[in-house]
Parts: sequence; C-alpha cells; structure tokens
Amino acid sequence: MGINGPTRGEESAPGYTRMLPLVEPLLAVLRIPLGEALTHLVRPLRTFTSQGFDLYTRVAPASDRPIMRQPEMKAMFVYDIETAVVGGLRAPMSDLVVFGREWGFSLRDISVPVRFWHGDADGIVPLSHGEFQAAMVPDADLVMCPGGGHFAGFILAPDVLGWIDDVWSDRSQH
Repeated sequence: MGINGPTRGEESAPGYTRMLPLVEPLLAVLRIPLGEALTHLVRPLRTFTSQGFDLYTRVAPASDRPIMRQPEMKAMFVYDIETAVVGGLRAPMSDLVVFGREWGFSLRDISVPVRFWHGDADGIVPLSHGEFQAAMVPDADLVMCPGGGHFAGFILAPDVLGWIDDVWSDRSQH
C-alpha cells in the first residue's frame, strides 16, 4: 500500500514523484486531450479486461500477487476499469495535475491523529516515502506491513477502519 504526498518543496519525499512538477504545466494544458486519447485507446481493450488483469497479476510484484488472485479483487478491478472507461479517462489526467501542484498546507501543520500504513515490499511507492512523510506529521504513527505490497491496503482494511473507528469514538467522548 503506497503513500502519496507532496511533490514540491522540502516536504516532497525523495524519489520519482519529484519529477511530476516538471511536467505538471504541460499536463495541465493537455489533460483533456490526453484523457480523451487515453479513453479512445482503452475503450476497445475492454473486451480483454479479464485477460489483462490476469497478465498483470502474473507480473505484479510478488507481494501483491496473493491479493490479486482473489476472485473478489479481480471482479472489482474489472468492474472499475469497464465502468471508468464509459465516462472517459479524463479524471486520471486531472489527478496527475493536482498531484503535481502545491498542497497549500504543510504536513507539519496537521494536528489530527494520523497513522500511515505502508508495505515494506511495495514495488510502486517505496517505503522511504512513508517513513519520510510520517516523520513530518506531528505525532503520526507509521505501521509497516511486513511483506505488504502496493495493494496491501485491501488486506489491511479491517485494521484501518478499526483505527478510524477508535479515533472517532475517542473524539466524540471529549
């Protein structure tokens, strides 16, 4: 399970995400045409969504393969891909633009309880991102998930939701 964070300034985690601000101005201008092009490229592939998912599962980081092999995961991803294409894929381009911009606040100014969960085998977002950002947020906790990959959040959902419930229960009693 990965952690996304600021991509600009001293609070940006070291690594590949620091490159996003370099292309953000171009993406901001081209996000609609790129989203339309992506939509038209992906729509014809919908009939191969199941096979594409199976292929990804075979080449995915080893840490993610067990969760990806669950029939419920495949059903969710296939449904998400097939329904996302119906309305077009402009949103992912807009997400990249927003992700490349200033957040407008500092991680150091967060004053609510925060807990980061990060897999130590995430092949997409390195553990160093979680460690870096958890160190920036006052009183934050970092829960390392041994063997957890980018999709560990699907396995850890009961822990995450339980923690949120505990935090909100404690806050409502004060």
